Amino acid sequence: MTLLPVLLSFLVQGDPLAYPHTARGDVVDLLHGVSIADPYRWLEDDVRHSDDVSKWVAEQNELTFSFLKAIPQRAAIEERLLASWDYQRRGLPTRRGDRWFQTRNDGLQDQDILYTGDGPDTCHEVLPNPNTWSEDGTIAMSIWSPDPSGRFLLWGRSEAGSDWDRWYVRDLQTGEQLPDELQWIKFGSPAWLPDGSGFYYARYPEQDAGQGHVDAIDGSQLWYHRIGDDQGEDRLVLFDAAHPRRFYAPSVTEDGAWLVVSVSEGTAARNTIAVARPAMASHGWCSGSAEEHLDWLVEQLAAKYDLIGAVGDDLFFVTDDRAPRGRIVAARHDGERWTWREVVAQRSDILDSADIVGGGISVRWMRDASSAATLHDLNGTQHHEITLPGIGYMSGLGGRNDATESFFAYSSFNHPPSIHHVDLATAAISEVWQAQIPIDASPYQVRRVFVPSTDGARVPIFIVARSGIQLDGNNPLLLYGYGGFDIAMRPYFSVSRLAWLDMGGVLAISCLRGGSEYGRPWHEAGMFERKQQVFDDFIACAQWLIDEGWTRPARLAIQGGSNGGLLVGACMTQRPGLFGACLPAVGVMDMLRFHRFT
Repeated sequence: MTLLPVLLSFLVQGDPLAYPHTARGDVVDLLHGVSIADPYRWLEDDVRHSDDVSKWVAEQNELTFSFLKAIPQRAAIEERLLASWDYQRRGLPTRRGDRWFQTRNDGLQDQDILYTGDGPDTCHEVLPNPNTWSEDGTIAMSIWSPDPSGRFLLWGRSEAGSDWDRWYVRDLQTGEQLPDELQWIKFGSPAWLPDGSGFYYARYPEQDAGQGHVDAIDGSQLWYHRIGDDQGEDRLVLFDAAHPRRFYAPSVTEDGAWLVVSVSEGTAARNTIAVARPAMASHGWCSGSAEEHLDWLVEQLAAKYDLIGAVGDDLFFVTDDRAPRGRIVAARHDGERWTWREVVAQRSDILDSADIVGGGISVRWMRDASSAATLHDLNGTQHHEITLPGIGYMSGLGGRNDATESFFAYSSFNHPPSIHHVDLATAAISEVWQAQIPIDASPYQVRRVFVPSTDGARVPIFIVARSGIQLDGNNPLLLYGYGGFDIAMRPYFSVSRLAWLDMGGVLAISCLRGGSEYGRPWHEAGMFERKQQVFDDFIACAQWLIDEGWTRPARLAIQGGSNGGLLVGACMTQRPGLFGACLPAVGVMDMLRFHRFT
């Protein structure tokens, strides 16, 4: 007998909770002539600075954990989860020059460790180990970036979850820690020159040391740093004082011919593109003269343009300009002007990402919310489709222009994280590593079904259950949804969810409007005044699962994190009889997640 039915029974039949008192304020806003009461405005105060909010949060936590700790099976589930999380993890091997790099984690280490070696399977030398930086594991290696030759390694340190990074550089040839130390950096990465002599990076003006690490900052600037110099000697390349909210993301093409700067504003997936010769840029123009040296390939913040690489005179970009599902275009400079051509046209699949690798183009697609991949020549002609192990999620398939091989990571609900080698000439793949997890995933099958929503649209659901399961309406089923912010629900591996399955449950992941599963139209169909469609999609998925015999209302739990919390709240309010175990079972999964999802 599994723990799950007993646990659900305890939760459903438990006594009503006595919630702490929440005071009502008297705040009223007059908006367009209408008085809107907001009695709980005081809860928006920063918990770090408000004694009232801090007290309210403490009382809520006390109630929550008094309930969770009373669950008889909690200790057994916690023990099972701790054992399940203890498995090795690896990042994709990355080559720079003759040196390879890879991150690894033995299992329950707070931070991944970076290793290096002379081959993809011989990375044994430890580089920075962030687990030694603090006793409580709160200092993380936020970024690591070797220069193109593999001689220098830059890495960043971030403390207590802060977005602020402090960068350091080591000479791997000599082992010497260089004096370079850079700060005032958020969300940045270095764009190395091919010879490793320096890099471009985005930073912010020096700030008062008393400012909090969550404070928003305007005034991103593009700088050039030469290896061995003090940061005070760095050269300002670009800053637009008229648009202080713009952010600069630099890249240098592999041959060093071009500096390509993506300029964005806010979090919208739109950017402009400026290019320059790196030799000119590193001489340090100021904002007043930068326009004289820049060519603006894309001048309007109207679409997304992501540089994927360069070969010869061509710069290649993934864009959604006039292609909401994505396409690949190339810009060529003939000495006087830039011209554009389409390389890979828009398809029915969503173009996830691409790379210039091995003298061709590798493309990752999203096909009905799962992954697919193809290999093309530089004219866009497709030569191969990569055969993936099943319905799952892949990443990687990048590398250098001279590469003959590549690697990608793959996982699914029933397939632990794995690394695969690809022969770029033949597209032959072989698995070179797979995580050894303490739960057997082989008994579980992944299905993808399409549920008609209220307007007839087909909404994908991934259903994960033991092979041979009986559709008699008695299965405990957890239905997860998100539906927002242009985020797709993918078939990711999660050992916590696998533990749910191992306890006798069924998992269903819905791909609702508001996400990115079918591009911009799918996302926009669940925004603003169309938000109700997201709730309708989720309710339709729940009803379909009941009608098909997967479960019944009393055994159907719903869950959503972050934006998905809004979804769950709206749906249980609109259709309370459809989710008989929704509130208790969400509590179960929150308890299952007390450590982390992996």
